[in-house]
Amino acid sequence: MNRQPKVSSYLRWIALAVAFCAASAAQAATLEPGSEVVLQGTVDEVVNRDSFWLATEGERVLVYQRISPRRLLISGQSVRIHGRVSDDWMRLADTEVDARRIESNLTAMR
Repeated sequence: MNRQPKVSSYLRWIALAVAFCAASAAQAATLEPGSEVVLQGTVDEVVNRDSFWLATEGERVLVYQRISPRRLLISGQSVRIHGRVSDDWMRLADTEVDARRIESNLTAMR
């Protein structure tokens, strides 16, 4: 009997777990307060005309539209956000981003 396939399968699972942890750490590092970011995801929920929740890579981010005029967004819309992670001490969410530019899959918006 050859037991080597079970060992290689076990090692493959370990490698996947290590890669997942490394990817999660890289994502967390990019969302440090004060850092410039580009996030891509889906509008999860529109809060009001100034803010919305963005679902991106397993994380939910509160995005504030700091552009004028404000863009009309709808739930489920794919967007790319260019902005800065809030470093304000008073926050409504764990991660907040002040958007300078919002692009949708249909048009680029400024």
